[in-house]
Amino acid sequence: MTFFKTSTRKVAFTFVAICVIYTIFSLVESGFYLSSAEITIVNSEIKADRKVSTKFVPSQPLLLPKDPHFTLLLQTYRRNDLLEMVLYQWTEMKSIKRIVLVWNNIGQPVPSFVYGIVQRTNTTLYVITPAVNKPCNRLNVSADLMTDAIIVSDDDIVISEEALIEGYHWWRKFGADKLLGYDCRGYVTSSNGSYVYPKTKIKNLGNSIVLPAPYMIHKNNYKRLKDMPTKAWQMMESLGRCDDITVNFYIAYLLKDKDHMFCMHTPSLRKIDKLATDFRGQRFTGQHINTRTYCLNKLVEIYGYMPLKTINVLLKLTV
Repeated sequence: MTFFKTSTRKVAFTFVAICVIYTIFSLVESGFYLSSAEITIVNSEIKADRKVSTKFVPSQPLLLPKDPHFTLLLQTYRRNDLLEMVLYQWTEMKSIKRIVLVWNNIGQPVPSFVYGIVQRTNTTLYVITPAVNKPCNRLNVSADLMTDAIIVSDDDIVISEEALIEGYHWWRKFGADKLLGYDCRGYVTSSNGSYVYPKTKIKNLGNSIVLPAPYMIHKNNYKRLKDMPTKAWQMMESLGRCDDITVNFYIAYLLKDKDHMFCMHTPSLRKIDKLATDFRGQRFTGQHINTRTYCLNKLVEIYGYMPLKTINVLLKLTV
């Protein structure tokens, strides 16, 4: 009887050990890295009527290759000095296979340094020259120019390739139908039930919106942006500064009860807009925060409810 119990324990232990080893190998094989990231749960005091997520539940992910092949969707306006700096950074990354530059400087030629910087590498460059300067122009580019993994970035962002690759593997694991952001924001619910976009990050608020600083979106979801409600497109075009919020709303709407985004923190991320000698950016204009608050409430009106969930998980990278 004693021998039977001992044997049973050994068999059970061996089975558990095999399962653990198999799981580890499966994670490594799937590109899931744990070495340079930790998960932080933000203990927020949030109203009970808000949808709050404190864990990631892998969804049915859109397919992504094991190795990252990015398309950089980079939009620029009146910041050639910053554009030159960030182009050098982006083109040094071997994982950036294509660059789609949305040139919003209407009537001005694309400077020669753009082509000179890219030609040093094996990166393919596409230059889009819209007829009218609108921030939402970056949502109107043909998806045929893109790889499956698209990085959407403003022209004042510096980040390491290691952080992008690490983020890619987490994104691939948890579901590329979500948005992955490196700079994220939450929103505040006022006493009258309206929504407020905060001027600065609020500790323990959680995240609901990924900013183009940068964020990753799957090509299939990018294609679907053309199907956003007409009123949402009209709002973006008239206000000129809410395309990122509008994308977050639509992806959250598509995913229904699933998390629509997750956020990563990397010490390599830098915003260099203060170095601009011409246009420093919309956030330095007086109505920027008020306009984004208006966008939140207008989109709730368009969709009939608030689809954005508060994600209380932050993945912290060391790279």
